[in-house]
Amino acid sequence: MWGIFHVGFRHGHCKWPETSLYGLTVLRFKPLCYMNCTLASLFRNLLTGLLMAFLIQVLSSPQAHATHAMGADLTYACLGGDTYEFTLTFYRDCSPGAAPASASYPLTISSASCGQLAIIVLNQVGTSVDISPLCPADKPNSTCNGGALPGVEQYTYKGTYTFPQNCADWVMQWENFCRNGAITNSVISTIATETVIRATLDNLSVSCNNSPTFTTIPVPYVCAGQEYFFNHGAYDADGDSLAFELIDPLEKDVAAGIPVLYSPGFSPAYPISTTPANSFNFDPLTGQMNFRPAAIQNGIVALLVKQYRNGVLIGTTMRDIQLVVLNCNNIPPVISPPANVSGGTLTGNTFSVCAGNTLSFNFTANDLNAGDLLTAASSISTTIPGATISLSGTNPVSGTVTWATTLANVGTRHFTITVADNACPISASQVIGFAIAVHDQVEIL
Repeated sequence: MWGIFHVGFRHGHCKWPETSLYGLTVLRFKPLCYMNCTLASLFRNLLTGLLMAFLIQVLSSPQAHATHAMGADLTYACLGGDTYEFTLTFYRDCSPGAAPASASYPLTISSASCGQLAIIVLNQVGTSVDISPLCPADKPNSTCNGGALPGVEQYTYKGTYTFPQNCADWVMQWENFCRNGAITNSVISTIATETVIRATLDNLSVSCNNSPTFTTIPVPYVCAGQEYFFNHGAYDADGDSLAFELIDPLEKDVAAGIPVLYSPGFSPAYPISTTPANSFNFDPLTGQMNFRPAAIQNGIVALLVKQYRNGVLIGTTMRDIQLVVLNCNNIPPVISPPANVSGGTLTGNTFSVCAGNTLSFNFTANDLNAGDLLTAASSISTTIPGATISLSGTNPVSGTVTWATTLANVGTRHFTITVADNACPISASQVIGFAIAVHDQVEIL
């Protein structure tokens, strides 16, 4: 079983690294005090980069070097003290010719300010899950099962690491060959363009922090010309404040991630061709996206979730997905704006509530395809303990959300409402995210 590769440096002492690989000393250099420290530092960085590149190649399965990567996200949870568990969720395109996912992947962990660098191994947990956005009757016909309909599999990997120091700039990075050759909004090489995912942690400012996590499966298959709503369902178990940003997807440089080059006319803020043009909408308070795609296309979208505590940025996590636009005619469900709001106010998709009030609102969803049956769900029971949702009907669907807040709930919480139809072969869904900001009554006087 692979273990941990670690490199430590002494800053300001012109000392060479003492490097161990899985418990065995690989390289140990005595201080060369006659060598210029700048030159020594350059050599050290070159040596480290070469070692890292070599180990990543060794640890990465050769089978993974194919055009199969459809998306990924990386999160972490504190197990106590400075020991953390990292979870990589990888989404694999099952199209013919796509390589299988690896049984394990390396994760690099580094801090520039503390001179730390390590590699741990994330091992697969359980078996893959077919998450193809198909109706149950057509799941056997997906490319994951040898059929022709679009297919996607989800793989989960985990590993643990104990941070040796408290540093403000820990960076965890995963990388993998290769991006999907079907991508249309970026300049992609199917043999050279990697997928790079990062998370960051400041364990100098806070201790035992948990990253934001995601509750929505990121397999948005959309019909061209149909309005679409999607939310990643990010939330923070510690109740930290979240901010959302669309960023450049990353590929690998020698030591870090560099932006994937967008094709002319596209950008992080406009990753999909829309009707009307330049009408891709994004809410940085909730992470909500909505757009009407103009044509068949396949676009990379990268989301950065920033985590703040008492106004201080303490961590980030990232998700990289593909928006797949197909030529289909299934009309998606429509979720109405919240109605009959009591106990608080609603601005955009954010509720404001005074602690101690009970927030309540209703919503409905319907589908113009009269024969479609709708299924509604919400992440609220996971992301906001104590909140409830009641649902009734199949088309239309009606729902009521209720949350009795207390002073202990001061802060902002996030949840989603998802409505999906049962159309075949490709079902349609809408995911809308909301934030609830609970205020101390003294705070808003």
